[in-house]
Amino acid sequence: MRAATWAGAYCCLDEMRRGSLTPGKLADLIVLAEDPLTCPLDALREPRVELTMVGGRIVHSLGGDLPPADLTPRGAR
Repeated sequence: MRAATWAGAYCCLDEMRRGSLTPGKLADLIVLAEDPLTCPLDALREPRVELTMVGGRIVHSLGGDLPPADLTPRGAR
């Protein structure tokens, strides 16, 4: 997981803004329907994305009734 998150940001010299869930960083993340570390291998072929956030804003939700959240880091406003 670290290789796909923090290490990716580090390779792009952007670990100060991305790569971990830390106050003040951009909130780009997805919420999967199943835990990729414990789910059956077949479930990894087509993971169901429950929620997507880009820059702290909800841009996709399977629930569809969630209002966009303004979680933009304070320094980025």
